[in-house]
Amino acid sequence: MLTVAVSVSSGVQALYSLFPPLLPLAVPIIVLFILMVMAVNLRGIRESGTIFAAPTYIFLGSALLMIGAGLVRTVLGQPPEVTG
Repeated sequence: MLTVAVSVSSGVQALYSLFPPLLPLAVPIIVLFILMVMAVNLRGIRESGTIFAAPTYIFLGSALLMIGAGLVRTVLGQPPEVTG
């Protein structure tokens, strides 16, 4: 339960850092997402594994795409730079 709460609250924090007007709704959004995860997990291991597979594959694909884009830019002579 603690892992779910920490993960969901971290995700919602990233969401309202992108969309600041959502800040006052942070707690209800966190509770809603925790209830959604609970409902999916109550369906059983096989069904929850199927439902959670898509976001996992999307995350892995986007991470690999980002790494690939960085490598291509580096090979082409325009490496990514950290600005701050």
